[in-house]
Amino acid sequence: MYLTTIILLLFITTISGVELLLRVHRALNKKKSYYKNIRTEHELLGWIHIPSLSTEIKGKEWSVKLITNSLGFRDEEHYIEKKNNVIRILLLGDSFVAAIRVPYEKTFHQVMRRELEKSLNANIETINLAVGGWTTANEYLAFKEIGVKYKPDIVILVIYIHNDIYENSLRLKGGGKWSWPVFEIREGELALVPKEVAINYRVHKRKGLLKKLFGRFLLFRILYRKILKRGSYPSLFDVYLCEYPEEWLKAFEITKKLILKIKELAESIGAYFLVVIAPSPWQVESERWLKVLKEYPSMQRKKWCLENPDRVLIDFFKKNKFDYLWLLPYLRHVTNKDKKLYFRTIDHWNEIGERIVGLILADKLKSIILQRINRVR
Repeated sequence: MYLTTIILLLFITTISGVELLLRVHRALNKKKSYYKNIRTEHELLGWIHIPSLSTEIKGKEWSVKLITNSLGFRDEEHYIEKKNNVIRILLLGDSFVAAIRVPYEKTFHQVMRRELEKSLNANIETINLAVGGWTTANEYLAFKEIGVKYKPDIVILVIYIHNDIYENSLRLKGGGKWSWPVFEIREGELALVPKEVAINYRVHKRKGLLKKLFGRFLLFRILYRKILKRGSYPSLFDVYLCEYPEEWLKAFEITKKLILKIKELAESIGAYFLVVIAPSPWQVESERWLKVLKEYPSMQRKKWCLENPDRVLIDFFKKNKFDYLWLLPYLRHVTNKDKKLYFRTIDHWNEIGERIVGLILADKLKSIILQRINRVR
């Protein structure tokens, strides 16, 4: 009995010591999220960057000055009234359009602007309505509440395949402070979910007995992820499934309806509407996808079609006579072992990627802008 007590005490002491060391290590090595220091809540749009902000954004692969305008966007100040002989292009998107990890002058939209001005000898003004973490819902409301006032000639909506469809569904992403605005479909129409409902919504997942008992312990959570939960993987990757479950089909439907709303709004003010489909690095770089399959062995038992989400949207665009730019084939063609377009530590374009996308987009827009210039003349 005495020996058993000693062994039990040693076991508890060891476990407690390991738990303490793990917590200290996590505290010392915890990645600092700069998002909480650069964004603020917004009554209508959910959140924006802090207006008139000037700060440094630092990471392993970047060190960038972030400056926002008085509206809370990474952009210059713009007059509501457009100057004569100016083509005004308004961009809607999330962190791919905000692009806070590269210098502002090297973002794809500034590369695009300079290329268009040089090749067309025209005055191009870009207005950037984009914030990290935004969904198509935020973007639609931003265009409706702010963007239409500028009466742009061209409206560009950038859809990031990896998470935009997922995050347009409350049932997939769950609630929380930054979950609103979000829409659902009621009787075939989009309906804005009340803010309190969205924030308090929880995705119901059954918890095993062990997790219920020991879930607060960091050591258990690590062991649970490494050993007991080997069959799981980040649900965001389900966007690349060959066949979608019902909730994913609903998420695509919400996304389609939001894009259609933006298109109708753009055309109501006489703007040309273009959707840019931005691929993820897992679609562009085959070795990056293989690494994911190796990291999450359970994914190897499922059937994946990396172009499937793009195809679903393209079919919708063709049916509804949208103009779109599908970047995936272009980026697959130019990427190689020595020329990577994405950061290694995050799924966003680096300076090389931004430049290439800017040039591709400028080439797409040249004929569109020339038609508008000739129409005015």
